[in-house]
Amino acid sequence: MPKKADCTPEQWQKYKDSQKAHYERNRERLLQEKREYYENNKDAILARTKAYAKTDKARARMSAYQSLPEVKERRRKNAAAVAVDPEVLAIRAAYRKAWKTGVSPEEHAAILNKQGGICGICQNPLTGTHIATDHCHETGLIRGLLCQACNTTEGRIRKLGFTPFEFAQRLHDYLSNPPAADMALFWLNRGKG
Repeated sequence: MPKKADCTPEQWQKYKDSQKAHYERNRERLLQEKREYYENNKDAILARTKAYAKTDKARARMSAYQSLPEVKERRRKNAAAVAVDPEVLAIRAAYRKAWKTGVSPEEHAAILNKQGGICGICQNPLTGTHIATDHCHETGLIRGLLCQACNTTEGRIRKLGFTPFEFAQRLHDYLSNPPAADMALFWLNRGKG
């Protein structure tokens, strides 16, 4: 491959044209090779990408890119278009969730169907985009779908170091014998809470 600095503008254009023609003739094969390479090296590629994203160089480049006037304008227009189109919002949310969790929209729908459309803990209907994909933090295994409240509660119980049974027993003991019951104090509903 010639270097641009070593070529005349005409030579460089001829080289670029030949590269483009080669790509057009072999497009399907090249794309297939690229897909195969990615599938065979997916973990290494993702690890390299994540490592680069954490570098100061990557952050500086992203910051410079995000501050370009045309990028700011495009993001503003996209945000305005999305704000009025609930279908676009739902599609974007599904793909964001798929990227974050590794669960495709089809797999998500299959889990939701298997659970009968309800939260795996409280059994309330799962609706909207605020559905949590619950997983084991040690193994990464997907366990099911929960509402945000149940997912947060499960996470807090785990962070406290309790098993679900221990937490349930402590909650039962607390509600059976509240510490302030003998003080005869009453909640005044003034505002929030």
